[in-house]
Amino acid sequence: MFIPNTRYYSGLYVWTREADLLYREYGRFRQAASQSGLPVTELSLARGAGRLLVVGASDGLPLADEGVATGGDDSFALVGGVLYNKSDIERELSSTRCAPQRSDPELVLAAYEQWGAHCLDRLYGDYALVAWHPGKALLCGVSPGGARWLYFSAEGGLFRFATHPALLLGDAQVRGDREYFARLLQGYYTGDRTPYEGVRRLRPGYAVAVEERGCREFRWWKVPEPGSLRYHTRQDYEQHLRELLKESTRCRIVGHRHVCISLSGGIDSGSVAACMAELTRSEGVEASALTFSTPDIPLSDEFPCARETATRLGIPHEPVTLSKEPMPVEELVHLAADMPFPTEHIFLAHPHVALARAVAQRGGTLLLNGGGGEVFEADFTYLAHLLQERRIFQFGREVVHWRLQGFRLNRMAQDVFRRLQRESASDALSSMSKLKPWLRHVPTEPPADLSLPPMVRGTERYLAQQPLWAEMMHPAFYWSSGIVTGAPYMDRRVLEFAFAMPLELRVHLDADELHKPLPRSAFPEISSDVCRRADRVNLEQYASSAWIGCGGDTDLVAMVRNLSPMFDEVVDRSALIEEVVKLRQMSEMFKVAEAMGAVLWVHGLGQQGLVLT
Repeated sequence: MFIPNTRYYSGLYVWTREADLLYREYGRFRQAASQSGLPVTELSLARGAGRLLVVGASDGLPLADEGVATGGDDSFALVGGVLYNKSDIERELSSTRCAPQRSDPELVLAAYEQWGAHCLDRLYGDYALVAWHPGKALLCGVSPGGARWLYFSAEGGLFRFATHPALLLGDAQVRGDREYFARLLQGYYTGDRTPYEGVRRLRPGYAVAVEERGCREFRWWKVPEPGSLRYHTRQDYEQHLRELLKESTRCRIVGHRHVCISLSGGIDSGSVAACMAELTRSEGVEASALTFSTPDIPLSDEFPCARETATRLGIPHEPVTLSKEPMPVEELVHLAADMPFPTEHIFLAHPHVALARAVAQRGGTLLLNGGGGEVFEADFTYLAHLLQERRIFQFGREVVHWRLQGFRLNRMAQDVFRRLQRESASDALSSMSKLKPWLRHVPTEPPADLSLPPMVRGTERYLAQQPLWAEMMHPAFYWSSGIVTGAPYMDRRVLEFAFAMPLELRVHLDADELHKPLPRSAFPEISSDVCRRADRVNLEQYASSAWIGCGGDTDLVAMVRNLSPMFDEVVDRSALIEEVVKLRQMSEMFKVAEAMGAVLWVHGLGQQGLVLT
């Protein structure tokens, strides 16, 4: 359940004048930590007029960028992650509040003392933080990119927080959140829900302020208005993007001697590799590119395309050859249980474990990736959703807007029909929202931000309402090997640029062109021909064949039959088993990937003694 070599934090904030309640909750806090299997060392204990604040840390080995700072007045700041603009913060803070060259937690503590919750607006980095100062609220905040995470529960006069959701479970009987699992299995965004009832996820770009009057969750990071950034020429946007991505990459390689990148040959990882190649030469950092290679399954083999990209950039390149031997189901179950969330990506566990080992064997301590490049992608498929929702007036307004921008009607229609072709052949429009036949609980999807243009609402929801790739996958497979991961595209400054640029820079005039036109023109050294071939490579082909090859679908049927009774309110087991068997015969197991990820995760928790009721 917990990732080795990682320090976890948990805390309790109680505001009451009943002494018995204070000490009872303190005892429960210690008990919960003990039940989690992680001994807790008390870092801070502040008592006041009816207030108790406790912060604990597991005895796991901490990553170098994590820590806690305390003040003489019982104030404290906890930072999981890293700040990238420390020098800017030091300049803004007065000399009496912060001496130069302080740690990240010390800077956060001083910033919170001076600016309160508005300090979040001034911080750039990948972090989850908690800060408290006498006379101020307890503040919990998460950076927009979702590279670090925080969970919390609030009930009455009690507020608990932790960097792993299981640390908030103090009772022997753990109830699963039915709405969470129904959203997950339907393919909806899960929002602030977690698999555990009563435990919430603090979403990227959000914060919670806790006072005696209660707690208040708010969004501190505001998505820029699309089109609010205007330059004279397209070349200005290209230069700005290139400078931002290069600076974002530079911030992440600081302090590392050997940096690797997971290179697929596509534009996302290719553009990050281009920045890395420039920086490593000037910064004196050793760099190398690693790529999954499946020579026995050509449709999944990323190596040929990535090799061409690496050669163009002058980066040493090596394959991470994936064995034809399938991963045993029990090992997959064990890896699934290490995740804080169930995820369909667990079926890519084998490749990522192999990649983590390859980085460690080469002496690397940082693995960069192109995750988040999707924020520069858009097309006209959202028009189909407007039709499905019968928002005819807005549909017509969008079509007129894009015609005035020079886009032809057949250009828009091609995107819409391509989307419909991926849906059911019959009644395609309604099938987009059709409830899966094996679901019993009807979920509700978190609402979109209606203040944004329809084209980018899905991108904003991807950032705010969905546990991101870094949140679900990377820690379990890389941190345990001592590898830090970095996604330069998820830097706050890059995200703000992606939303603020004009919408017309997101789409090509020609439907046959590749997606993400601005990154492609900003990085001409990444060949479009190579990217086209890389886009056709599908690593899921390897994962699916490995899953079927090890008889995983047979084991899955048995796991579904033995699931917690809670799932009878969420899924029809017989119908789900029938679907699994049918898709196995069609070799399309990934069509129920969400269900399989959830089943493996819950089954793995059961093996570790934690059962959802």
